[in-house]
Amino acid sequence: MRQGSTLWRVAPVLDALAARVGLRQIKSGDILFSTGEAADCLYIVANGRLRAVFSGGAIAGDIGRGEPIGEIGLLANEARGATVYAVRASELLRGVREPLAEWVPG
Repeated sequence: MRQGSTLWRVAPVLDALAARVGLRQIKSGDILFSTGEAADCLYIVANGRLRAVFSGGAIAGDIGRGEPIGEIGLLANEARGATVYAVRASELLRGVREPLAEWVPG
């Protein structure tokens, strides 16, 4: 990697962020979070599948590998807008608000 490249300048930020990310495993049928809960973190699906459902029962959509979950509530500082549960066993990367705030303008 060349020192003048953009990746070279971003690498320390990515390393610091990776050190603050946790792994969460969730079983099929388990609820990740519910509508109205405080949004204190976001998740990225490492593998598996989850489903978001609005309080009236309408399906908001399925979330698969590489997709974020909960980023809207976290970034907007709002409560969770849907209940999310695992359609099958899943592994998620979890990032909390405080470290992310260093890189996200507020």
